[in-house]
Amino acid sequence: MALLRKLLAKQKADREEAERKHQARLEKRRGYARAARERGWAKQNDLADLPVEVAVAIEQAPATPTPETVKPADSSAEELVERLTVIRERLFWLQAVWATTLSPDIYQEADRYRRLFQELGEQLKAKDIDEFDRLVCGHEALLLAEPTSAKPSLPLATQRWFELAGEIQNTRVVSAATTPNGYVADGLQGFL
Repeated sequence: MALLRKLLAKQKADREEAERKHQARLEKRRGYARAARERGWAKQNDLADLPVEVAVAIEQAPATPTPETVKPADSSAEELVERLTVIRERLFWLQAVWATTLSPDIYQEADRYRRLFQELGEQLKAKDIDEFDRLVCGHEALLLAEPTSAKPSLPLATQRWFELAGEIQNTRVVSAATTPNGYVADGLQGFL
């Protein structure tokens, strides 16, 4: 009877141990799943690879509105000055963010705002050139720069051809050095 009790106690202990191991495995899997979700979120979040201060500043920044469409020319000079001031401030902010992130999206958005600023600036120039000069003074390089054109791309076949041509030009042809008759490779040839 004592052996039967010992056997039953051992079986019960084995079941409890198996259940404990099973729960540990489940908890480990949950941890892996949680880590995978966090990695997936980090991949979706473009700010994950930025310094914390920059990421916080970008998150706290107001949502990026799309550039306004140009209103008809019946806007007054004061309205144009207000709109141009808001656009100018947005361009300054975009320039600062681009300087820390080098994001092509930020650069393209700044380009759109710059075009809008120049279009509205032409309207303000026609009405009050002094106000326009006052807005632009000191920031001409940023506000009046020409929009950049799209980067031209080479077809892949052309790029490969140029790489191959460069490799061919850079390959060295090593010819065996000619040796005079009676040459003995003892290192003393220079003394003769």
